[in-house]
Amino acid sequence: MKRMNPSTKLEKISGIIKSRGVTHGGWQENMDNTAALWSHFLGIQISSWQVCVMLCLLKVSRMTCGGKFNIDDFDDHVGYAAMAAACAENEKKEKEV
Repeated sequence: MKRMNPSTKLEKISGIIKSRGVTHGGWQENMDNTAALWSHFLGIQISSWQVCVMLCLLKVSRMTCGGKFNIDDFDDHVGYAAMAAACAENEKKEKEV
């Protein structure tokens, strides 16, 4: 049995993010749009990286409350964490300009 390694897992998750972009639109635009909607709804400013972190927390909640092991929760969590890092980096670069 071939064991999974982190690099292979990250490549798989990268592929998932790309394929979801085809059906749901680009990840950055989606997170920016969600941040704008949540900001309006809550009456406070939410950034795109914060959206990603909150989605990570949703996945952690599902992992602990669901009672059933689901590898997709881990994949989604890693994907949202990667998006959070990219959003934060993009936000930092935009502020520097």
